[in-house]
Amino acid sequence: MRTMSKRLTGHIRQRENGLWEGQYIYEREHRSIYGKTREGVAQQLAEIITSIEEGNYIRPNPHTLLSWLREWHNTYAKPTLRPSTFTNYEMTIEKHFNTRLGRVKLKNVSTRMLQNFFNEKLVSGRADRKSGGLSAKTFDDRKRALMEQM
Repeated sequence: MRTMSKRLTGHIRQRENGLWEGQYIYEREHRSIYGKTREGVAQQLAEIITSIEEGNYIRPNPHTLLSWLREWHNTYAKPTLRPSTFTNYEMTIEKHFNTRLGRVKLKNVSTRMLQNFFNEKLVSGRADRKSGGLSAKTFDDRKRALMEQM
């Protein structure tokens, strides 16, 4: 467990729009949390500060599913893929995940959401808007690649 020479603190204020904002500093970055009540924000802030002091804090992930897939594709997959596979994955990401699901914050993506998405793609998932779904082979290849990254 990490010990700190100084106790971490934060502060709470009410914003003009009526929301309460709690601020704290983590790794020299100012971070904010928001809530409808001062008590709720105070509780969240206390939990965050405690987790930082105990060394258990995990920085919130700002990515949407689409932004993470793009980052994974360009940063992690590119060095290991053949050029044709890289291009194929890029087209899949842009055609199939640049959707409502792609705009969901990564922390909120559930296995149920993904399964519903895959089920829709099997029935009517063609990006060219023609009738029918993705072929079983296309579907299996894309699903496997996505699930390996989650």
